[in-house]
Amino acid sequence: MRPQRGVLAWFASNPVAANLLMVLILIGGVYGYNIVDQEVFPRFFPQQINISVDIPGVGPTAIDESVVVPIENAIHDVAGVQKIAARIQQGSAVLTVTVTPGTALEPVLNTLQGRVQGLPRLPSQLERMVVFPAQRNDDDGVIWVSLHGQADPLALQRYGASIQAEIERIAGVQRVRNYFEAAYEIAITIPSLTLQHYGLSLAEVSAAIRRSSLDQSLGVVKSPAGQLQLRIKDKADDVRRLSTIVLRSNTDGSRVTLGDIAVIHDGLEDRLSEWHYNGLPAQGWEIHTKNSSVDVARRVKASVAQLQQQLPEGLELSTWWDDSSAYQERVHTLVEDGLSGFILVCLVLTLFLQLRVAVWAGVGIFTSVLGALWLMPMVDVSLNMLSLFGFLLAMGILVDDAIIIGDSIYAHQQTCKPDDPAAYLRAAIAGVTAVALPVCLSVLVALVAFLPGLFLPGWAGQMMHPICWVMILTLVFSLVEALLILPA
Repeated sequence: MRPQRGVLAWFASNPVAANLLMVLILIGGVYGYNIVDQEVFPRFFPQQINISVDIPGVGPTAIDESVVVPIENAIHDVAGVQKIAARIQQGSAVLTVTVTPGTALEPVLNTLQGRVQGLPRLPSQLERMVVFPAQRNDDDGVIWVSLHGQADPLALQRYGASIQAEIERIAGVQRVRNYFEAAYEIAITIPSLTLQHYGLSLAEVSAAIRRSSLDQSLGVVKSPAGQLQLRIKDKADDVRRLSTIVLRSNTDGSRVTLGDIAVIHDGLEDRLSEWHYNGLPAQGWEIHTKNSSVDVARRVKASVAQLQQQLPEGLELSTWWDDSSAYQERVHTLVEDGLSGFILVCLVLTLFLQLRVAVWAGVGIFTSVLGALWLMPMVDVSLNMLSLFGFLLAMGILVDDAIIIGDSIYAHQQTCKPDDPAAYLRAAIAGVTAVALPVCLSVLVALVAFLPGLFLPGWAGQMMHPICWVMILTLVFSLVEALLILPA
């Protein structure tokens, strides 16, 4: 009989090559799982670009007239700009440029940077002007940390500041938000009789405090190498420094300081609400991550355990909300579904076909999942709640093609003699060839259903991309396993 040719026949005739292909997919999947970003939810990036301006000491009206309006006039006609909104406050402004959906951000970003940097006659007080892609800031953090105990509110907040600094240094932490921090206040009380005794007025005291608390810009020095920002920053912002401010130098060499005539004490502003944890006053932080939020949450927990040992008695540091636990539960669900699917496939196919066909059809589940994990980092898809949902969605159809091909091979091999290996090989090739076209078409139909999701713009597209990529990759690898590995 004339030998059959083609990729399917070659793999069926070379089980070593088929096994090596499967081992390559499995190793690649393990490697991909170790390097892929693992986060609770994928990062959504709005179609917006921010222009941030810092100009200390200038009021909102002046910033609007001297900075915001010139920027708006310079960029309003840039291709792809849909809308411009500005938020102005004392000393700063942020312009948010909304880009037309479907337009690439990078070309618009480069054009905006060129227009903004080319603006003439900007105020000399301007310290910083940065153009950068907007990021979603209203998302919940991956983990919450709480410091609580019986302590003075100011002392608790000071301990909290040092803890927040330690958390911000953890690799992968992008932002730490403290929702319960009160503003620091210093109260200076001077009896009127004391002022009269020293011959001072409130105006003189205020002027002395202002002279000793400087924080202002001196402008910019330009050179061929770049710009140098000059600034005086000598601010008396604690009780000790305020107490040493000299109000008057007498002819005999003595001095009158603020601490001589005033009662100075510090504390926190009064708030209408307080935050307690387990009935105790508390500070709380929400931790946001750059990537791999599951790993960052693990590092935060380890850091919390170390910081707890450094706290005084009566203070406790703990984590009380951890979104990564939901991710771990979804992973466990995926593993359980994969194992239960493998067992059910093996049981059913063993009853109606044979154990060997059943096992190799079930192996397709793990091959497909690991194959998808192998390529996910290459297509910039993280392992998150949405992509895990894609895996769960794919579980029900991963073994369909393997079952069809396994049944076809089994039916063709029923006519072979037990002592004729060549006949079994020809039957395997005939079995896979007979159903290869309909199996490929059925997988292509499923792929066509998910391909459009890769091209959706905006928020919907960013939510659909992980699910669609996972479905496409798992279906492709299930087809590879069924056509090339199973017949061998």
